[in-house]
Amino acid sequence: MSFGSTQVDTFDERTVEIAETIAATVETAWNRAQGEQQLSERNEELERLDRLNALIRGVHQHLVDADSRETIEQAVVGQLADSALYEFAWIGTRDPGTGTVTPREWAGVDDGYLDMLSISTERTGPNEDPIAAAIRTTDLQVVADVAIDPRTAPWREATLDRGARSCIAIPLRYNRSRYGVLAVYTSSPQSDERDHAVLKELGETIAHAIDAVETKRTLLSDSVTELMFEIHDGDDVLTALARASDCEITFDGLVPQHDGAARLFFATEDVNAKEVLDEARRLPSIAEVTLLRETETESVFEATVTESTVASHVIENGGLVRSLTVTAETTTVVIDQPAGTTVRKFVETIQSVYPSADLVARHSHDRPIRTREDMRAILSERLTARQREILETAYRSGYFESPRVQTGRDLSEALDITQSTFSHHLREGERRLCELVFDSA
Repeated sequence: MSFGSTQVDTFDERTVEIAETIAATVETAWNRAQGEQQLSERNEELERLDRLNALIRGVHQHLVDADSRETIEQAVVGQLADSALYEFAWIGTRDPGTGTVTPREWAGVDDGYLDMLSISTERTGPNEDPIAAAIRTTDLQVVADVAIDPRTAPWREATLDRGARSCIAIPLRYNRSRYGVLAVYTSSPQSDERDHAVLKELGETIAHAIDAVETKRTLLSDSVTELMFEIHDGDDVLTALARASDCEITFDGLVPQHDGAARLFFATEDVNAKEVLDEARRLPSIAEVTLLRETETESVFEATVTESTVASHVIENGGLVRSLTVTAETTTVVIDQPAGTTVRKFVETIQSVYPSADLVARHSHDRPIRTREDMRAILSERLTARQREILETAYRSGYFESPRVQTGRDLSEALDITQSTFSHHLREGERRLCELVFDSA
């Protein structure tokens, strides 16, 4: 606030005092207005968080009660669309045959909108579709304003016509299994990141629930389909190592880690272990490799790998590796096909990653009352991901052998955790394993 005059000495002391009083009054009123506005904004934010938390609780309750993947997906999109926070929602998965995102369930929007969507997961780059990017990267993707984001050009007009201005694409991933993407839309531009962590966690919870019901379905199945693939001209880490070492490699296990890497266990026969170690250390996709044990004919190794392998692709898509052998020319893998997946779809999934993969054998066999695969599936339900990682790493690293191949100190350092944390998770995993074996419940 300012006062002025064209005359000299216009403002006497009294006028100055009045001006200062007015200025102080205005400042007080301004500060009060700002405070009231900030309080109002805080109250609105608290109300919004309360609504979001209530929504998440409602979704969780439906997940607990659901007995199928379809029920889970219908409940999730229904709850989100009915909420005052979102306009509509849908869940989609990647079709390996076409490379496009196929909607599975939706609510709050007509199917005509979903029919016109043509989202390819093959096109990457700066303008990659955010929904496809969520599936490919498993990272949350945010479109703050559909009206101006160049990535939404193919579906901008249809989305705006249905009252939505922003979109969040939430990947549905549990461990290394991917179950698609959840897309939610709001009626106004959204640049606030405070909800993103909550929504990302929601996506993980949904994926965990889907994984649990799919595992249960597998356990109740009376038969399983066994598939044998031969992959020629492969380029993953074991193929590269087999070529460099001129030997045959047998897969012995894979333990996913939280950072996206994995602990890969494998064995070789009738080959110098030091030569294998030297060749392995030259491969860029192997961060670390250790010789676990060596006999006259066999050597067993553990490697930390930073790229996907044949085994990881099978596991990510719900299959179980029965056996996997690798030579310089051919990778042969025998897989139990995941329940609820057709042979054609599973073959297309593998061939989308390995175009040279040939399905050379297929047969079904009855499942015994309790198979090794059943036990693994049940353990996946009862153990946390961390407990499973530590228990399997300890087993495959020779921790339980006598004498021990690796100690608790060795493994805690390798896992980058304290020895007490390693011991806690290991004991808890052992306790739950004993419950499974000895308890009748």
